[in-house]
Amino acid sequence: MIHRYRSFLLRHYPLKLVMLALVFFVLGRASIAVCTSHNTLSSLCPATGISISAVLLFGFSVWPAIVLGVILLQLSNGNSINFVIVLALADTLEALIGAYVLQKAFSFDLKMQHLRDVIGIILVSILVTMISAAIAVGG
Repeated sequence: MIHRYRSFLLRHYPLKLVMLALVFFVLGRASIAVCTSHNTLSSLCPATGISISAVLLFGFSVWPAIVLGVILLQLSNGNSINFVIVLALADTLEALIGAYVLQKAFSFDLKMQHLRDVIGIILVSILVTMISAAIAVGG
């Protein structure tokens, strides 16, 4: 079933980008709503997982969707354009670097049938969040 949708989205590149940007935006808004409604701070960001998954499923060419999703999400939060640009860069690099390291260093398999796939996800998650945070704080 996923293969059928993947095939459809591969043929319709602009639609794929808009759909992924909207998914990123909606999940980002939902996670912000959950974090702010309980006066807590969370290190979980479902949108980040979606962006890395999108790169793994559809390839590195989906980076514009990540940029668009981050821009929409951060502008809807009332952030300044300079901050939005830095976050868009950080979140996009986070997804691209994460997917690249998973593919090259761990020979990641989307079926996740091997222990190395699970270990790869855990280690890469830690690595890319540090990279993203360093860029966002430094910017």
